[in-house]
Amino acid sequence: MVFSDMDEISLDGEWDLAYFPEGGVEPEKIVESDGNILDWMKARVPGNCQLDLIREGKLPDPFVGLNTRRFREQEFYEWWYRKKFTLKDDLRGKKLELLFEGVDTFGTIWLNGRLIGETKNMFIPCSFDVTNDVKFGEENILLIRIRSTDLYVRGKDLNGTFDVMNSYERLWARKAAHSFGWDICPRIVTTGLWRPVKIVPHKTPEIIDFFFQVTYADSRLAHIVISVALDLPRENPRGLYLEVHGRCGDSEFYSLTNVLTSCLKIDLDVADPKLWWPRDLGLPNLYDVTLRLIRDGETLDEKHTRVGIRTVKLLQEKQLDGGVSFIFLVNGERVFAKGANWVPADALHGRDMERIPKILSLFSDLNCNMIRVWGGGVYEPDYFYDFCDREGIMVWQDFMFACAIYPQVEEFLNLVKQEAELIVKRLRNHPCIVIWCGDNEVDQMYAALGLDPSENKISRIILKDTCRRLDPTRPYWPSSPHTLFNPMEPNYPLEGDNHIWYHGTYFKAREYSEDRSRFISEIGHLAAPHVDSIKLFISEGKVWPKDEEEWNHHFGTHVDLRFFPQRLRKMEESIRKYFGEIPQNLEDFVLASQIVQAEALKYWIERARQRKFECGGIIWWNIMDCWPQFSDAIVDYYFRKKLAYDYVKRVQRPILISLGEPVENKLPVIIVNDTLTNVDVEFEVEAYDLRGKTLYEGKGYARVPKNWKETVDIVEVSGIGSDLNPPYLFILRLIFNGNVFENHYLYGCIPFRLEDYKIFLQKITALR
Repeated sequence: MVFSDMDEISLDGEWDLAYFPEGGVEPEKIVESDGNILDWMKARVPGNCQLDLIREGKLPDPFVGLNTRRFREQEFYEWWYRKKFTLKDDLRGKKLELLFEGVDTFGTIWLNGRLIGETKNMFIPCSFDVTNDVKFGEENILLIRIRSTDLYVRGKDLNGTFDVMNSYERLWARKAAHSFGWDICPRIVTTGLWRPVKIVPHKTPEIIDFFFQVTYADSRLAHIVISVALDLPRENPRGLYLEVHGRCGDSEFYSLTNVLTSCLKIDLDVADPKLWWPRDLGLPNLYDVTLRLIRDGETLDEKHTRVGIRTVKLLQEKQLDGGVSFIFLVNGERVFAKGANWVPADALHGRDMERIPKILSLFSDLNCNMIRVWGGGVYEPDYFYDFCDREGIMVWQDFMFACAIYPQVEEFLNLVKQEAELIVKRLRNHPCIVIWCGDNEVDQMYAALGLDPSENKISRIILKDTCRRLDPTRPYWPSSPHTLFNPMEPNYPLEGDNHIWYHGTYFKAREYSEDRSRFISEIGHLAAPHVDSIKLFISEGKVWPKDEEEWNHHFGTHVDLRFFPQRLRKMEESIRKYFGEIPQNLEDFVLASQIVQAEALKYWIERARQRKFECGGIIWWNIMDCWPQFSDAIVDYYFRKKLAYDYVKRVQRPILISLGEPVENKLPVIIVNDTLTNVDVEFEVEAYDLRGKTLYEGKGYARVPKNWKETVDIVEVSGIGSDLNPPYLFILRLIFNGNVFENHYLYGCIPFRLEDYKIFLQKITALR
């Protein structure tokens, strides 16, 4: 979210980089020589040191073969950056801030030989007042030393901690957890200036913070509270006014407030507001907002931003079956959430912005209305949240804690508090964010060890209190998964959110077909990427027959396999269950894995939507990989789509036609309507055998109430294929507003024959 009009001086671009085993040279000597005693190479900022070494040919492509292992040695190096720059004389007299938007991670910074500060957190920006340290009209020298993460955290108190990945060095390091190795990521412990570096001139008076809080909103009236923080001169601010003007089409709000203090609260009513809505429910309207500090008609400071008028609540009510609902309410309307988990855009975050726009476009194309930002990655850049604001995509925002019991001592808690305050302030004006979540699977770690998750001071005190104090507009959820009334069963299906993982199990087994989760926040199925993609990251000669070491390596380079049985075996088990055997050539193996994944995701999404609003949503895992691998993603690292992409796209349309599972040879035809309009539709159902013979035809008309579902027909299966045993392929057709939308359903019992499915696949891939 843009909230700046300052004339910033970018220090991005080419820098100098040097590296050596930590402790090899005394830092004081390097600083005294302005870095001239080091052997420098060229580097790019934003970026990663690892990327610079790859470009210089000093390290191989980590994504090929077993090359990530070549990067372990560098984990014990220290890294030095140097930048020489000149400032124009017209900046003299202004307050100057040196801003690092992301330092990964333990940095020490000198400017013109003077120590100006340190960094200890990859996730948050760090800034320093350098007004008295810079030179004008002559060369400035900026030096940054980044220490080895492993060496920096050695000796830290690990009593009471636990890490499911057995990478305990990460627990004291506020950096992306995945970089230490995960089942979806390689172990590459990154280092560098991974986000922009700039010098920011400041003026006085100045607008320094802005919080747009919607306390009430419907189609006729909205009440908003605008909180503004100002930096004022020491003298009396007589004659100073703050003007706030917001406009969205023909709707606007305006205020002019006399400034008497550095903190202002402005209460406004907005008549006939243009509300921000998630996809399918309405338009994601945004107001362009201008804030101006004025005196005697002169503008002293001006800022621009965009905001959305909407309310959000989490509906949790007792149900007749003893469960508790988990449904998002936006502007008072229930929203069925459908979307995917967001994992890092790239294992090397210096490349994030090269990939994020294209990845986000996939979420829109798939009609996702929610993204869950997973707690093992990073807080994403402004572009990410601005995109979701514009597209009406709700964001479930984890704080960056995952799969571990973190230190509970005061030193670490203070780091967490600083991080939380900066992140909440940075993101709270985005209407897309609908929930703050304390972490990923930390409650599960506590419960697995017989510990009470409520003892976690991070999620139960620090993050909770920060969100309540700085952003009372959104629900706060302590962990994912989490339950309100069964804390020792975080994944209890009748309340809270659930992570459903049974790799290697048939996707219609009881664990799935009888699941009663109130909200599914993780579920996925492994599949191989395209053959051409596999040949890019598995070494020549090791693609087929499968080289076990390399293939397993590209299922994730986590450290401790006790908690992650070989995922290649799990993928093979799924193929064998569905097709009865493992194909003996690469092309068929890939296709078989992708078919099972596609059918699984299709079934899970359909079933969740058929249970609307007993189930409040499904956030499946996942769209995109952060490196080349075999995974649950439906698009591989090279942007090649797996078969599941089209299957998912069809079943995430606002109006869905699907078949429920058979009961006594009867298949219900169910239409789900995710819009706020009653819809009149025509539907058709056809069934075919393997020879293409039509076995069944049926059609009808139905009215489906807004934001609801209807069973519109029942198909009697018995007898329709007496001349040929199943499988049968059902084609479902929905005609609405002159458009035709199709879906399919495969009827029969596993195992199917791959060759039979290939026959049906010709019809499936031709669906509209």
